[in-house]
Amino acid sequence: MCRPAIKMRVQRAKTARKRGGYMCIAGMLCMTQWLWIDYILRGRIDRPLPFVADNVSVKVFESAPRVQVPPYLYHANAYLGKERMCKDGHMDVAIPERVFHEYGKLKVGERPRKLVHLTMYNCELTMLELKLAEMGPVLDWIVIGEGARANSNKPRDACFAHAMRVSPVVQHFKEKIVYVYMNNTVAPFVYWEAEVHYKNQLGLALVDLKLTDRDLVVFTDLDEIVASQHLRKFARMRDFPEEGMRISLRWSYYGFQWLNPVPTRVNAVVTWRRLRDACGMRANDIRLSLCGASTPDDLHGIIGWHCSWCIPTDQFIHKLETTSARELNTPLNANVDFLEDQRQRGLWFATQTPDGCYPSTRDFMVSFAPYAVIYSIPI
Repeated sequence: MCRPAIKMRVQRAKTARKRGGYMCIAGMLCMTQWLWIDYILRGRIDRPLPFVADNVSVKVFESAPRVQVPPYLYHANAYLGKERMCKDGHMDVAIPERVFHEYGKLKVGERPRKLVHLTMYNCELTMLELKLAEMGPVLDWIVIGEGARANSNKPRDACFAHAMRVSPVVQHFKEKIVYVYMNNTVAPFVYWEAEVHYKNQLGLALVDLKLTDRDLVVFTDLDEIVASQHLRKFARMRDFPEEGMRISLRWSYYGFQWLNPVPTRVNAVVTWRRLRDACGMRANDIRLSLCGASTPDDLHGIIGWHCSWCIPTDQFIHKLETTSARELNTPLNANVDFLEDQRQRGLWFATQTPDGCYPSTRDFMVSFAPYAVIYSIPI
């Protein structure tokens, strides 16, 4: 090939490379401009979903109604001091894949285990919405119970019908919800009898759900939420422990911002076969001892949240009147100003002590709360 032809080819290559560089720069400028327009129009750039396992989860979450999350569940604290800050990564809601791999995974084509969730409802609508928004897309059935009497054995009015009427989130999951109202009385009563009595009856609602022996029953209180990412993995476990499983939850109080130094450990998951045969259908036996388990499995790692007393301050009075722990129902604890002061300073009202720490900025955006809460935090 003659020298002029070679020179021409080299020149063309340089020109093409230069044009490619210009196009790359132009593309980056367009992307940057689009992001700035998005930021200005919507006030923020969408944050990534921290607790979804696949695109299906994203679509399900995006299609569900938004939870109207009140600021007290995440708001920064006026009395906060640096000595109360948690270390980065304090009790992350994240588990290495190897932990679940120990139990094996179902092969392609094998039917996943069905997941049934049991919980009691005491008119705490926001916590019910957060639980449904996080766990509902993964669950097959959600059994919600109410008793004619409170845990203190005092008569109470049922309020789930109101929740179904006013909450788009509850309505969204109505096809999965099995509602159980128990109007029988509890006698004799000393302390925990009413709570145990009503929780035990929740298991009876599962008889008509056509479950198989290998399907799983998950029992947590209303203020205990399992992250959907991890809940989904239970359905794919091949070798679930025969005696059930104890789980750990990130424990906070008043909102998701005040963290207790140790996680909550809960007897929570058994197979339908174990509930039926070992528990005798008494669902509270799951919470008590996993139906008499001698060597239950502890799932190592934190897979969700336990948010204690995460209700508006003026609702503390109602909860104090209905709780089993009647020793908390004192004149001081019935003072809303006192309760609000304890809440703002992160002091546990029962002991007036600083039992928790406050998560750092990085931790705030990673796993400190269910996604419905993180999504609601203004930037």
